[in-house]
Amino acid sequence: MFRAILSGALYPNVIRLGERDRNGVVRRPKYLGRPSEGVSEIHSKSVNAMVWPKEPLWMVYFSKTRMENSSRPTIADSTIATLRDLLLLGGPLSKCQEGDCALIVGDWIQIQAESKVATLLKELRGSLDQLLLRKFNRPSTTYWDPSSDEGRLLHMVRDLLVTQPAPRVHNKLFNADPHSSDLSTSGRAPQPLQSSEDSDYE
Repeated sequence: MFRAILSGALYPNVIRLGERDRNGVVRRPKYLGRPSEGVSEIHSKSVNAMVWPKEPLWMVYFSKTRMENSSRPTIADSTIATLRDLLLLGGPLSKCQEGDCALIVGDWIQIQAESKVATLLKELRGSLDQLLLRKFNRPSTTYWDPSSDEGRLLHMVRDLLVTQPAPRVHNKLFNADPHSSDLSTSGRAPQPLQSSEDSDYE
């Protein structure tokens, strides 16, 4: 739940990580922002600099800075986010008008889903937006009683957030130049200084 709250608070500061493993050569993921922002970097001292995704992964962040030794913006204070976090608490949600996606968050985060599921998700997000707007305009007691409309909505949102699968990532520290996109000039991954088993990372 806390991760979802951070996603809503930090949006639109979102980047996408993609796995880069070609012919056995281990490479750092690219950190892609919205099309107008291009590629960024994660600060080498950040724990998330060691997170390499096994599948497309999203992060939200607090700020970007331009470091003296880098030609790209450097991200600090980042945390992993999921599509459910962004779908429910991110930017405006709309149906895709073209392409293979079903829903789009903001103007660039595309989500694939069956048509019926996409319709239900859009209706759920609309109901959540209306509830939050009422709370902002007229603060009042929150009713979690599942017999009320508000309670049923909140329980549904909570269940979707707490039951989502954790992102699948590698979490490894390699003895490599933090500013190099390739971990090995010889085409093989260098010996890790420390290594943990591949695990789910929240």
